[in-house]
Amino acid sequence: MTANLPASFESPAVLVLAALATLAAGHLLARLMLARGALPDIPNARSSHRRITPRSGGVAVFGGWAAGMAIAAAFSGATPAAMFSAALFIALVGS
Repeated sequence: MTANLPASFESPAVLVLAALATLAAGHLLARLMLARGALPDIPNARSSHRRITPRSGGVAVFGGWAAGMAIAAAFSGATPAAMFSAALFIALVGS
């Protein structure tokens, strides 16, 4: 099923810029979390995993996705408000 989106939403440039934004957000978030001593989630008796696991990567992924949507919308003049608000809701509520 293909959505009826403007052509700029399918542009390789938007994909590359969104990927770069995700990388940058991930790097900044990792530095912030390391500085606070909160990046690795060290398992304890209540944990659902057994190995040290990084956390907060979804924030960087959402940031990259939002940047890609904003860039595409800027080039096309479209405002994908429904997709952005739904994704923001999911990001805030968590899984």
